[in-house]
Amino acid sequence: MSDWGVDSTQLSGTFRQVSSGLSKPTSTARKTKPFAIRFTEEERAYLEERAGKRPLGAYCRDKLLGDKSEKRRELRTP
Repeated sequence: MSDWGVDSTQLSGTFRQVSSGLSKPTSTARKTKPFAIRFTEEERAYLEERAGKRPLGAYCRDKLLGDKSEKRRELRTP
């Protein structure tokens, strides 16, 4: 036992277990992967005009996937 009342053997075992990847993250949130695409200035201006007040990514996702697009988390504004 250390001066703080912690068993260093147990602590180092816990550290090894976590650092070896045996413990999985508890989050069940679905992970997303980014996808990059390049546009000319004219193409981007056209898309931004069509998107209106919506974010460009949301507009493109809806146009590309249509009914198959999943609902994204809405941004909370203070």
